[in-house]
Amino acid sequence: MPLGLHVLHSHNISHRAADLDQNAGVDIVAVHGLGKNSLETWTHHETGTLWLRDLLPRSIHNARVLTFDYDASPSLYTGKDSMDRVQSQATTLVADLEASS
Repeated sequence: MPLGLHVLHSHNISHRAADLDQNAGVDIVAVHGLGKNSLETWTHHETGTLWLRDLLPRSIHNARVLTFDYDASPSLYTGKDSMDRVQSQATTLVADLEASS
């Protein structure tokens, strides 16, 4: 999956993060950990169920469900510059969220 913010479920037909869903009561944003991506992290390895997309909306009907993908190579987050990289990713996430609302 490309880097950035991705809509997995929305009441909108469009699944672009830039398209505002006026019916969504809440945004749920999932951020994966180091060494993974959103598909690997949130998909059941045996069934292929991407639970954020396939199961969560059944329980929270008015939610827009998004993921945020970033370069999660563990080697990028070690050493003296690691906090700057984390801050950069956080800034990107906030900017993407602001642009989508």
